[in-house]
Amino acid sequence: MAVYILLSLIRLRRTVTGAVRLQDRIYLADHIASPFVAGVFRPKIYLPSSLSVQERQYILLHEQAHIRRFDPLFRVLAFIALSLHWFNPLVWAAFYLSGRDMEMACDETVMRQMENDIRREYAQSLLDRTTGKRIASGIPLAFGETNIKARIRNIMSYRKSSRWVIAAAVVVLAALCIGLALNPAKSQRAAITFPAYQDGKSEYNESIYNIRPFTLHIDLPEGWSAAFPAPEERGASPAGFTPVYLMEGSTAKAVISYNTFELYEGDIPLEDFYKTVYAPLRLGSLHHWEDYTPIVSSKTAETALATVYYSEEMQGQSAASWPQSTTPGILFYDKERLIYLAIQFSDSSLSLDQLHAMAQSVRITDAK
Repeated sequence: MAVYILLSLIRLRRTVTGAVRLQDRIYLADHIASPFVAGVFRPKIYLPSSLSVQERQYILLHEQAHIRRFDPLFRVLAFIALSLHWFNPLVWAAFYLSGRDMEMACDETVMRQMENDIRREYAQSLLDRTTGKRIASGIPLAFGETNIKARIRNIMSYRKSSRWVIAAAVVVLAALCIGLALNPAKSQRAAITFPAYQDGKSEYNESIYNIRPFTLHIDLPEGWSAAFPAPEERGASPAGFTPVYLMEGSTAKAVISYNTFELYEGDIPLEDFYKTVYAPLRLGSLHHWEDYTPIVSSKTAETALATVYYSEEMQGQSAASWPQSTTPGILFYDKERLIYLAIQFSDSSLSLDQLHAMAQSVRITDAK
């Protein structure tokens, strides 16, 4: 790419040899078919000697608009990006489209500065200067040599924008820029070791508290943290033992608990294996987990999303008439450790994408 642009510049230099200075940094040349800007920090405008006085007026306004907009500099930066990412078709498309947009923007600048409607004359001038050859490649910005059809269509449909349209466009672009500049919500990695404490341990459930300790690694939404419940609340989780709360500030957003399970004898289809693991959770009458949707699976472990159905107690009414509510949940089992985890959320404030991300982040390791 560097060799290509170097050769193009050498060829361009030979083409404009003998150009005559018209005024300031504007030159007339006999051997060019289209006007263009050459240079970045001290750009020069080269015009064909055959231009009429009227055409020269249009074209000078066009090329001067390129200079005022710093298009030569942006074109260099775009070419550097193209050289570095020569293998990426999207960068080639961006390079092409940015050049087209520059030309159209300068065309509109010309028509905006003229008092009369010059669309017809301007389009005719553009057609007259079309040669089908790319005299200026890469860095120079040529007039009338590419995108002729699109530019003429844009010229003929041009209307001067009213101020409120411009103001609205500025507001929309500012909002988009601010939105793109903001960082997305970050997640933070949490490590929680189970059993988290020994409160609630008794002779009846001693074996569950004496399991091989393990650490849950999970990505939490920004601002969330893990916290132990108050001593009087420990061991009360409907899903298992030594529950741990997930907090957003001072608000409990979820509870994590664990339990053990046994492997059933006989062949169980893999898609039904979870039913044997989570039997205590699935068979409850007032509180049960359904809608099992695997997210990450392996030979020894699986993480899934589920829905928690529970009945809200109403004083003075029978349990059958209690209203039913739902919240999302995440389930995880490990065949090697024979344990499962249940994460029950307090509400449905997390999006499905956030729940998926949390489920995909679940990892279990031996506690250090």
